[in-house]
Amino acid sequence: MQGYVTVALDKQKYVDMAVNLARSIRYFDPGRPVCLIYNEKVSLPQGDDAVFTDKVLLPADPDYVGCTNKIRLYDVSPYDESMYIDADCLLAKADIDRHWRAASKSYFGMTGDKCTSGVWNDMSIEKTCRDFNIPYVVRMNSGVFYFRKCPESKAFFDRLDVLYRNHRDDLSNIHQGRAGQYADEPLFGTAMGEFRIDPVDGGPSEGSWMVTTWRARRCRMDPAAGVSYLEKPSRFFIRAPLFPHGWVKHSPTIFHFIGLKPESVYAGASHFFKDALRAGKACQPG
Repeated sequence: MQGYVTVALDKQKYVDMAVNLARSIRYFDPGRPVCLIYNEKVSLPQGDDAVFTDKVLLPADPDYVGCTNKIRLYDVSPYDESMYIDADCLLAKADIDRHWRAASKSYFGMTGDKCTSGVWNDMSIEKTCRDFNIPYVVRMNSGVFYFRKCPESKAFFDRLDVLYRNHRDDLSNIHQGRAGQYADEPLFGTAMGEFRIDPVDGGPSEGSWMVTTWRARRCRMDPAAGVSYLEKPSRFFIRAPLFPHGWVKHSPTIFHFIGLKPESVYAGASHFFKDALRAGKACQPG
């Protein structure tokens, strides 16, 4: 069975975001189940929790803080094939099936870029490739990824756990200034290099799987009309990401609202999905 998985831990606001995400999935993809992974620090709102097909209480483990709990998803997802989506995302279009097809060509799938040099947060990519004897590191945002329950995928997530426990100070950094929370992306990117996993195709020309709103402009999302649009910088004149050299047009299937911004776009779409589900409406194929 294929299903969606999202996580809401520690703070109630993540549950609220997860509800909004689940509503968007119910609107655009009502045939697939949605699972909420949560912990004892949050409560599930009566009535709204019905938007989740499955709910799984994540066992407490002080070694994992915040986003590093993504490493544990293989063991707790109830589905044979899972698409993990960060809670601050919304489905924006009805073409998610093609991303399921593309991602499921491998046991693990995530978009990104193969990199052999440069600096990623505090990590020297060239040094990491040399130290771990890997051909590349995949640089990405881990807000959306796919995995299938199988021995290969289990080995991949087990290796992620080893990298986290034994090499996190070499590969990662404290995420968003939160005590004890390491960024998970460099761990995923290194493991993908070790396992020779190619990033999933699907850039602007094909219609992106997921795009973040970080440094984006002209963000538009109209679920009723199937409109999903934003522009992201192509590159910058100087190394610091301050002066864009150009802009790339995207029409992502999944909008990833970093910091829930733009607030008006996120709020407007969330209200639409809430009203649509109350009225018993879902997107009609075609």
